[in-house]
Amino acid sequence: MDKRLQDLVDWTKEKLKLDSYFLKTSSIQRKVNTYQETVYTLCMEWFPLHKPDYEDEDLNPEGTAVVEIDLHSKQIQSIIFVGEKTFTDLRVEAPDTNAIVEWIEQETNISSNLFHLAKEEANRWLFVSSIDGIAISPSGQIEVKLDQEGRLLLFAVHGEFPSEHLVEVESFTLTQESVIELAYKQIDIIKFPVMEEEKWKQAYAMEEVFVTNKEQQTLNFDIGIPEALRTKIKHLLTWKSGLDNDIVRKKIDVNREISADTAYANEPSPDMLSITKEEQEKCFETVKNFMRKVYPNDSGKWVLDHLYRDMEMVHAVLKLNEQNKLIFNEKLVVMLDPKTFEVLNYIDTSSFLEMFQNFESEDKVMVGKEEAFENLEQHLLIKPYYVYDYAKQKYVLCGKLDCHYCVDAESGEVILLDAFTK
Repeated sequence: MDKRLQDLVDWTKEKLKLDSYFLKTSSIQRKVNTYQETVYTLCMEWFPLHKPDYEDEDLNPEGTAVVEIDLHSKQIQSIIFVGEKTFTDLRVEAPDTNAIVEWIEQETNISSNLFHLAKEEANRWLFVSSIDGIAISPSGQIEVKLDQEGRLLLFAVHGEFPSEHLVEVESFTLTQESVIELAYKQIDIIKFPVMEEEKWKQAYAMEEVFVTNKEQQTLNFDIGIPEALRTKIKHLLTWKSGLDNDIVRKKIDVNREISADTAYANEPSPDMLSITKEEQEKCFETVKNFMRKVYPNDSGKWVLDHLYRDMEMVHAVLKLNEQNKLIFNEKLVVMLDPKTFEVLNYIDTSSFLEMFQNFESEDKVMVGKEEAFENLEQHLLIKPYYVYDYAKQKYVLCGKLDCHYCVDAESGEVILLDAFTK
């Protein structure tokens, strides 16, 4: 083992009191965080000493300590004891909420004004990231779980807890009245599946969005790769004839091992590279030929919407040319080799929609948008959030505009969204 790694392994063993354990496996992984920084992580599996000959490719023995540590800062990212069984004496003294908060501050160097308690149950605490009590997006969370004797069973830090210099602090001034026009624009008809009736029902619902506190501009509520990190293409895919299907789906290795020299040199992840015009053109041609092979009858049905890098691949996202207002829209994601642009694998979400293929479609719209909005207006929510603005590279104060209700497009009934989607 590389001496630098061995030093970190020895440090880990001492810090986490792993005297009753031996190191079974270790590897280095990397990822890109919210701030477009490459983070290198040493991942270790420590087996109990009394399990020296345990061999199972799928399961670790009870009591195994799975540890992840930031290679450069030595910050512990997670400790998980398999089966909630530990053979260490790593504990939190007098474990109440205040003691847990102090312990987290000590172990992570994250100030307590950057997180707050979200959930507490027997010997388990869940904290979420915040700035002086205001939620942030993308969010972070810290989880701690102890056994009855106060020994650590689980500790995990996920996401971001921003430093003060990244935050534009200001007073929240948005009100429901100040965003009413924007709220109206966010209302649209969506089709929801009603499982008991085996039918699609139409309802007016709101697409949640962030509104900046000062300029009242919108920032998308992103799921997955943020819009700011996507390379937009928006190109319709058409062809005259199909091709023989020679696509072979390859197994994707999401945990590519990184060498110690690469990690200690702190080399930027290839996922941080922009996608050049030439690469965009190669992606487009590859995706088009892929469609001609796998979906030869779908000419004109799909748009290559955008590209992005992740897991050291280029992902091409295809959306329907004509959106169907379903709450679950069909999408294709084609994963490409970043050097050869060969198709490695793909995901087709239409397989999920097959469970609804026999559902009756309800097309009656008896209620207009204005009437629906009047019924929803009293249920509008505007909640303060600090949102990371990728253009400014700062957290800016926003209001999250949302509504937990919808209006049945046929009856006009106001329904709680959770009840509607059950």
